[in-house]
Amino acid sequence: MASRFDSKTYVLNQFNALASKYFPQEYMRVNSGKKGYRLSDGTQNLIEKAKTIVNRAEESRETIPHSTTNIYKYGVVFQKIFEDLSQFQALTSVKSRSRRGYRKELEFMGFDLKKIELELKKSSNPPVKSQKDEKYVRDIKKQYIQMVVDGEFQNLKSDIEEKKSLFILENSVGYKFFDIQTRLVTSITQKFDQLRRLKDEKEKIINSQETFRTKIKEISPQIPKYKEIIHIQKKALGIYERTDKK
Repeated sequence: MASRFDSKTYVLNQFNALASKYFPQEYMRVNSGKKGYRLSDGTQNLIEKAKTIVNRAEESRETIPHSTTNIYKYGVVFQKIFEDLSQFQALTSVKSRSRRGYRKELEFMGFDLKKIELELKKSSNPPVKSQKDEKYVRDIKKQYIQMVVDGEFQNLKSDIEEKKSLFILENSVGYKFFDIQTRLVTSITQKFDQLRRLKDEKEKIINSQETFRTKIKEISPQIPKYKEIIHIQKKALGIYERTDKK
């Protein structure tokens, strides 16, 4: 039995095949509903993150990874397309086999793929310096090795957090690298904090011991005096006489 033709699935498959040439396939999600097609919230949020990073880097003149600039470059185009989707749609027709075996032509509204690809090809690079993710990571490794040698762990931790935020694709080389570094540095700083606490505790104990020694030295000369006072008081109370009688 011939399966029922799903025009929405067909349209989305065509679009995704084209979009994957410009945008990471696993991050491009398009939802379809009564109001038509739209970019998913996840895809929109990812593009907005890229726009924020690029705008910030433009002001600070910071170099950012290529994976992020690529999301920006084509992400803004996809946003533009879906904001005015009627300009990028066209009637599509396909031949489909009916349940009785007859071939018929179906016509429905789909994406104008040629127009969309032309728009994507016209997209310009963002106004910032970018570097391939692999080279970015190689260069930063050299800096981090020196920071570890110099014992600059707090500065290292801060720099890792800052650099990690520039990589928005979780499967990118940079994101994975900085994710590992975050865990390693966190573990190291925790051990340093624990060592610092132990040293402080040791110092307190040593100080306490010294205080007790000083007190003992102050008290020791007075012990014979108080022993004599106690002896005199016991004698005055007749304790020794009662003991002798027993």
